[in-house]
Amino acid sequence: MTTKKTLRTLTLLALAAALFTACGGKEKKSYDEMGESGLTARTENLAANLLGFHEKGVMVGQMYGTLKGVGWQGDSARSDIHSVCNDYPACNGYELSGIESGGKTNADGIPKELLRRDILAMAQRGGLSIVNWTLPSYTADKQLDGWLKTVADYLDSLQDDYGKKAPVVLMLMPLDSDSLWYAKLSPQDYTALYARIANTLRDLGTTNVLFGYSCRMLPTADELLRRWPSAPVKVVNITCKAAENTDMTTFANTLATAAESLRSIASLKRVAAGMTIEARTFSSDDYWTAAVLPAITSGGLAYTLFGANGGDPDSHNACVPYPGGNGINGFMSLYNDKRTLFAHDVNGLYLKQQKEPEGEGK
Repeated sequence: MTTKKTLRTLTLLALAAALFTACGGKEKKSYDEMGESGLTARTENLAANLLGFHEKGVMVGQMYGTLKGVGWQGDSARSDIHSVCNDYPACNGYELSGIESGGKTNADGIPKELLRRDILAMAQRGGLSIVNWTLPSYTADKQLDGWLKTVADYLDSLQDDYGKKAPVVLMLMPLDSDSLWYAKLSPQDYTALYARIANTLRDLGTTNVLFGYSCRMLPTADELLRRWPSAPVKVVNITCKAAENTDMTTFANTLATAAESLRSIASLKRVAAGMTIEARTFSSDDYWTAAVLPAITSGGLAYTLFGANGGDPDSHNACVPYPGGNGINGFMSLYNDKRTLFAHDVNGLYLKQQKEPEGEGK
C-alpha cells in the first residue's frame, strides 16, 4: 500500500531530479535556436550581416584587444584602445594554436579558459571574434584527428549558461608567413587539407563557426586566389606586416593595394573581407591619418584588425596607441571618422537582417 509518506518522498525525489537536470545535469536546456543550414541561427545571421557590412562602415579591433596591452595582461575589462578613446574594439582576434594538444594555454601563453571567457564577453557586447588556428605540424592522421576533436570540443564550449554559443570566424591555417609548414604545401594539397579539417569539424558538430581564408599580402589577387580553399568560405583576410626597415609611404601603398585586392576577391567570391595590419615601427599621428585611414575606409572592408600590444613601454611592442604613447591624436582622428566603427557603434550583428540600426553617434 502506498502511504502519504511514500508519496511525499517520491514527489520530493522527482522534484530534486528536475532541479538537478535544470541546474547542472547533462540535459541542460539550450536557448540557442538552430538555423536551416545546421548552424546556429545567430551564426547564420552573422554570415548574412557580414556580407554587406562594409556599407555601414569598417569595424576596428585588435588581436587580443581585451586580453593584453602595454604593461598589462589578463586584466578584466581592460583594453589599450578603450584607455585611449573610451570605447572597446568592435572586433577581437584570438589564436587557438596550442589548445589542440590539450594544453592549458595557447601558443601565446594565454590560458584557454581566459580566451573562452573573453570570446563570450565579446559576443555579449555584440562584437566580432576572429579566431586563428595556426595548425602545428603533425606526424600522423590519427594525431590530427585527435586534435580536431579537441578543437571541436573547445569551440562547442564557447557558450553561456543558457547554452547560447558565441559565433566566431575561424581562420583555418592562416597563410600569414612563408615559414609555416603548410605554406610549403602545393596549392592542391593545402586546399585538400583545409577541406578535410573544415568537413571534420562540421561532422563533429561544430555549429557556431564561419570558415575564413587568411593570407599575407601578395602582388596580385590571382596569386592570393591560388590557395583558395575547396570548402565553404565566408570571410577573406589579408595580413599586411611592416618590416623594420619599411618606410611609411611604401607601407601606405601596400595597404591601399591590399584593400583593392580584397574588394576584387570579395566581389568575385561573394564573401566578407577584412584586413589585419601588423606594424610596430610607426607611431606618428600621420601614420593613422595618411596611411591607415585612407586604406581601411576606401570601401569593401567589414573589419580591420590590428596586431597585439604587449610588453613594457620601452619594448615598443605596440600596434595601436596606448596611454602615454605616441600617435594618440592620429588614432583619435581615425576613431572620430564616421566610417570607422567601434563597439559602441555595432549592434545587431547576430540578429536577422533588418534595416540599418540608427546609431547614437560617437
